[in-house]
Amino acid sequence: MSQGQTNDTLREWRESAKYWEKHAATIRKMFAPVTQALIEETRISEGDRVLDVAGGPGEPSLTIAEVVGLTGSVTCTDAVREMVAAARDEAHRRGLENISFEQCLADSLPFEDNSFDAVVMPRSGGHDDRVAVGDFIPIGVDKDCAAPALKPKKLIILRVGL
Repeated sequence: MSQGQTNDTLREWRESAKYWEKHAATIRKMFAPVTQALIEETRISEGDRVLDVAGGPGEPSLTIAEVVGLTGSVTCTDAVREMVAAARDEAHRRGLENISFEQCLADSLPFEDNSFDAVVMPRSGGHDDRVAVGDFIPIGVDKDCAAPALKPKKLIILRVGL
C-alpha cells in the first residue's frame, strides 16, 4: 500500500470513528460470533496477556479483557487516535481496569520481546497487510517488516470485510 493510500485509509477510519462509537452496542452484538471464535481458536483464558492489533473502537479487546480477568491484560492498538479514544471511553464505561491502549501502526508495534501470550487482528481489511509479530507470520503477511517484538503462543488474523 502506498503512503497516499495509507493516508486515505487512515482518514476514512478517522472520519468513521464517531459512527463506530455511536453504534458500539450494535457492532459488539453483530461481531460477537467473530469475537467468540477468536477467543476459542486462540484458547485465550484467564491470566493471558493479549494484544489486539488494529482494535478500532475496542472489540474484541473489551470482551477479551473480561475473559482474561484481573490476572490477565489486554493491549488494544489502533493507528487512529479517535478509535483509541472511543475504545478507552468504552472500557472506562464498563469499568475494565485490565486493558491499556496504544496508538500505533500495525507494522511498527512498540512492544518488548515475549510480551504477549496471544495476538489477534480481526479487522485487517483496508489495512496494510504488514504486522510485526515475530516468527508467527501467517500467509499474506509481509515477513520482511516483521520485527521480533512479539512471540505469541497464539496468533489469529482474520480478513473481515467491513
